[in-house]
Amino acid sequence: VSMLFGIVLTHPVVLGLVCAIDIALATRYPAGEIDRGTIDFLLGWPVSRRAVYGAETVTLLGAGLAVLGAATLGFLAGTWLTTIPKAPSLGRFLMAEANLYSAFAAVGGLAMLCSSVSNRRGRAVVAAFTFAVGSYLLAFVAQYWAPAHAVRYLGLLEYYRPALILRDGVFPWGDVT
Repeated sequence: VSMLFGIVLTHPVVLGLVCAIDIALATRYPAGEIDRGTIDFLLGWPVSRRAVYGAETVTLLGAGLAVLGAATLGFLAGTWLTTIPKAPSLGRFLMAEANLYSAFAAVGGLAMLCSSVSNRRGRAVVAAFTFAVGSYLLAFVAQYWAPAHAVRYLGLLEYYRPALILRDGVFPWGDVT
């Protein structure tokens, strides 16, 4: 049953939605502002760039908490409405979600980097999306191809292992770090 919940947390649709929300929010500033032509107006305000990045980061991380909070409510409703034998405890599920949240923060950080070095939002979105999809493909291909296995540490999903957390109940501090 732990593997079933692990599959739910690593399903491509779930990861795709999380990455899409992440990339959409993280590329709003500055590439999105340049694209819309509002960067001059924004930078004309008496607010430092550091403060704007700080506000964008807080917004991004808050959105991640909201998305994962909805997933927690879904987990609680699902385990309450159904009788799943040996469902993982809420604590283990929250640890797996914390691991997903760290992956969310990593993709968001990369998307913010792409946004800060690009003058068009579309380019920043494509670059961040390419990394996210490439990371997913690297995790898959590394299981079967030795050259990809040697560089699997470069992919994000090498450090996101919810099935192991649900099974063993141990939070991967090294992977999150």
